[in-house]
Amino acid sequence: MKSILFLCVLIVCGFISTSIVRGENAGPSARLLVAKNVLNKMIVENKELTINYEIYNVGQATATEVELKDDIADDDSMKLLQGILPVTWDRIPPGGNITHAVVLKPIKTEPYNFTSARVSYTANEDGDRQLTLSTALGLVGIMNEKDYDRKHSPHVTDWAIFGLLNIPIILIPYLMWYSSKSKYYTPKPKKL
Repeated sequence: MKSILFLCVLIVCGFISTSIVRGENAGPSARLLVAKNVLNKMIVENKELTINYEIYNVGQATATEVELKDDIADDDSMKLLQGILPVTWDRIPPGGNITHAVVLKPIKTEPYNFTSARVSYTANEDGDRQLTLSTALGLVGIMNEKDYDRKHSPHVTDWAIFGLLNIPIILIPYLMWYSSKSKYYTPKPKKL
């Protein structure tokens, strides 16, 4: 309960300090919020990985010259398969949003640090450039391809071997029962 109260006080103080810094006579400006999400449930070596960027303009003005940069495919741990990074948009209207996705392929199985993407934009008519960071996913482990296949394959050959090994266990008692039944059981003739 105390942490929720502290969080509310912190948010109110943030809004107050933002309004003081902007000043009362400042005109409307754009304000972008950026979310970066992994759409896959599991991150596996040599399998496609989809990263989704969502940019929302919650300000009162149009954001212009919006540029999204992310260093996710710059090193040798990831390979960019589809999509464009960095990417630019001419404008995002107030209350508008843009979604951008890229498809990557993890090459190494070591833990990977998904850092924040950077979005720079012109916030108002005065030409003030702003920089916003997206949400960061942090350090995420990449599963080995062999381990993934072992856990998620249908195991058809394993089940086939299991079935073949169970045939003698079921067939031998059945044959013994059938031979004793035919040896000791004689059906009575029906009366007409």
